[in-house]
Amino acid sequence: MSKVFIVDPALKNHHGHHYAVTERFSASLHSDNEVIWLVNKRYQLDTSDKDREFKIDLVFSEGTYDGYMQTGMQDGVLWCSDWCADVKQKIISILRKVYRHSPAFISRKAGYLYNMLRGVVTNLTADSVKEKDKVVPPEQELFEALSAQKCSADDCVIFHTCDAHTYRDVLALFTKVMSIEEWNKFPVFILSTPYDMRIMPHNKSDKPANHSIMHMRILGLLDTRIFLYAENELLADQLATDWGVNVSALYIPCAGKSLKVSSADDANVLNVVYIGAARTEKGFVDIAEVIIRYLKVSDRRDIRFTVQVTPQIMGYTSDVKLAVEKLSSIDDDRLKLIHDVLSPERYDEVLLSADVILLFYDKERYAVRSSGIAIEAIENCKNVIATEGTFPAYMAGNSGVVVKTANEIIHAVDEIADNRELYRRAAETRRKWVLEKCSADRMYDVISRGKMVEIGGSVLD
Repeated sequence: MSKVFIVDPALKNHHGHHYAVTERFSASLHSDNEVIWLVNKRYQLDTSDKDREFKIDLVFSEGTYDGYMQTGMQDGVLWCSDWCADVKQKIISILRKVYRHSPAFISRKAGYLYNMLRGVVTNLTADSVKEKDKVVPPEQELFEALSAQKCSADDCVIFHTCDAHTYRDVLALFTKVMSIEEWNKFPVFILSTPYDMRIMPHNKSDKPANHSIMHMRILGLLDTRIFLYAENELLADQLATDWGVNVSALYIPCAGKSLKVSSADDANVLNVVYIGAARTEKGFVDIAEVIIRYLKVSDRRDIRFTVQVTPQIMGYTSDVKLAVEKLSSIDDDRLKLIHDVLSPERYDEVLLSADVILLFYDKERYAVRSSGIAIEAIENCKNVIATEGTFPAYMAGNSGVVVKTANEIIHAVDEIADNRELYRRAAETRRKWVLEKCSADRMYDVISRGKMVEIGGSVLD
């Protein structure tokens, strides 16, 4: 039995996109694969994890979004050594100014206080830097985890949400941790990303992904030990052009057992839903304004809105926070707000209760960037209102309504409400197309592809 390692350093709990995607990939794998999750050390194991047929190994000290946290803190330890140094210098500078401008009789006593406080600040920031320096590099953590699981060349490692750090770390695994002689003895790596180069996390603040990709190509790792994928064909074509290498499409697999298709409690009411964290690039602010205006000017009782207002991992941005406050002030039984983070079960419940999913995503950010919500919406026969020229609009096809501006959302809602049977049939047709494109059988082909060649071009089978 070959092992399949599904790797996600950002996975810390049972909520959100990362957990859902990891679950989907696991469900798509054949029974002859032993599935092992390699996740963040802060992953919150619970009783449901013990009942699984696969293992969960807590491996990574750092996650994709740790550096973006608004608090600037991680488990009580200052996150960035540069930030620590800046704080130290600012505090010392203030103390120095107070000391220099104090009267002589005060400055002597202040001098003692200054030196004492300077020592405290220096020691605190030094300890913080030391804590940061103690972190084992992710490539070393990955190597040790794979070795502990007794991995082999027959196994496969899948990263489903690669950012710039992922490509850097996998490259470092081959160049800094493993010897060349070990390359063909280790599993093949499937690296898939939902991001284009412009919006990929860490791509501007660290070693860009394309530099790591170029290095992999020069070493002969690509299409032998490392295979590159993107979450859809639009993005795959874009990255193949940007990187000058082969990039194939690997959609998030549909659920092993398709979710039951259902609708709102009241069949006569069109339930229009925004689901997912409240984010500017997903059109939340514009959608909030449109809904507020719609409820003021329309007296239709056959349309209602359900809006999730949960903050994203980094918290609310100022514009989103204001939009949430405005929505919260509305007293109308046609509007329901969801404040809590949704469990997988609750997420399914909200998704299935929808008739229409609002995906008014930013055109630049989502021209080729994939959307799991868009795929799940079409998979479950939901109509979609999406921005023209985006991936969600591409996925929806004629089962949705494409809009250019936020104002057009109002007309789109009325259009679907007035022609429900027409759009229901279109959604059913589009669902079949998505189920074929996101078939779980695709994973077998992907894993098999990586077991045919080794460095040097020798055919193994």
